[in-house]
Amino acid sequence: MAQSAVTVRLDSKMKSHFDKLCAEFGMSVNTAINIFVNAVVRSRSIIDTNVLVSALITHNPEAATAKVVRLLLEQGFIPIYDADIIAGYEDVLHRKKFPILPEVADAQLGK
Repeated sequence: MAQSAVTVRLDSKMKSHFDKLCAEFGMSVNTAINIFVNAVVRSRSIIDTNVLVSALITHNPEAATAKVVRLLLEQGFIPIYDADIIAGYEDVLHRKKFPILPEVADAQLGK
């Protein structure tokens, strides 16, 4: 299979942390990025905060967002996230403008 090179720009501190994490996992940065790309292509999805919020506030179990989250939970998708993404989810899910009970928001965040 033909291969292509990809250049990615990262914050230098983030790159350093990523390099160390990959070393802890016993893999190269190239392997880690390939795993991520394959996961996104295979699942054809990256779950945005808006999808999660919409799924939690909809009253329609057949809404596209509800189906996505249900598939995420039932099919065992492996979500890819970091502390910043979780903090963003936590901030958004606990906003007063959304009718989401705090215990429901916390359950979605694994708390």
